[in-house]
Amino acid sequence: MLATLKGLPSAYDKDLQEDKAPVFTATDTLLAILPVIAGALRTITIKPERMRAAIDSTMMATDLADYLVGKGIPFREAHAISGKAVRRAAEKNERLEDMSFEAYQTLCPAVEADVYQVFDPMASVEKRNAIGGTSPQSVKNQIKRIKGE
Repeated sequence: MLATLKGLPSAYDKDLQEDKAPVFTATDTLLAILPVIAGALRTITIKPERMRAAIDSTMMATDLADYLVGKGIPFREAHAISGKAVRRAAEKNERLEDMSFEAYQTLCPAVEADVYQVFDPMASVEKRNAIGGTSPQSVKNQIKRIKGE
């Protein structure tokens, strides 16, 4: 909204009357939900073992696509192949890391035996070491920034 407004000449004020309602609604919703979220975070009990058990390799389908890109496959094709792998695993009622190497080779001949490293959840998280990312170092940096350290 601000990006739209900053580029408009000041004579357009009357044209922007109907855009305010969604902004105010979003603000009201945010102000109502923030105390709920704060309360939930204060009372949360984190159970790492249950969190780890809930991880499914389909959560790393994008990592599989990234792996294929690293093997020289264009992202559009890699995304489609990753989708086919997820679909095949679901049809066979198996996890991506349990699919046979031959099945991966059928989907894409560029796949090598190292494909199974893609399904390591910690490696997946650690790869996202950008500003706002999920890597442990990135999260520590974000916490420091919020605390003003």
